[in-house]
Amino acid sequence: GHKGIGKSLFINLFLKFVFSLNDVNSNIDNIIENNSHPNIFKINKNIDKNNIDINQIRKMIHFQNLSSFNNMNKFIIIEDIENLNINSANALLKSLEEPNKNLFFLLTYNLGGKIPDTIKSRCLEFKMSLSIDEVKIIVNNYFNYNIYELISKDFVNHYNSPSFYI
Repeated sequence: GHKGIGKSLFINLFLKFVFSLNDVNSNIDNIIENNSHPNIFKINKNIDKNNIDINQIRKMIHFQNLSSFNNMNKFIIIEDIENLNINSANALLKSLEEPNKNLFFLLTYNLGGKIPDTIKSRCLEFKMSLSIDEVKIIVNNYFNYNIYELISKDFVNHYNSPSFYI
């Protein structure tokens, strides 16, 4: 989907749902938000780097080889996979081809980004989009005011995400 459409938010809500099924008494929201769940490993491009480097993938490989906490499913989230460099993409490819039992990868990318065909061919793709009416609702709810109607019609692009307007 487009940048800022809510792919990361969707993944966080999905993980909260999955892990709350087994543990209704824990404070799962904070654990996932703080990236401290023992069965979740997240990779983002470091702010000071141009791409996701091989060392981040090596840490991921180490995580995937550890046993899971409470024999629950493990998840690896890699955001904006279009930021993989050639070395990190090749290292990830091996993990995608031979995943451990009960290990799931959730990869996101922004439309227009280039993903290596070798990685794309090993994934199921779910396209995310919002209608213009949904974007209006999100933007207006964010500001708690009908601000979307104040945006110049010259500025409105029907392909922009809520974060673009916010």
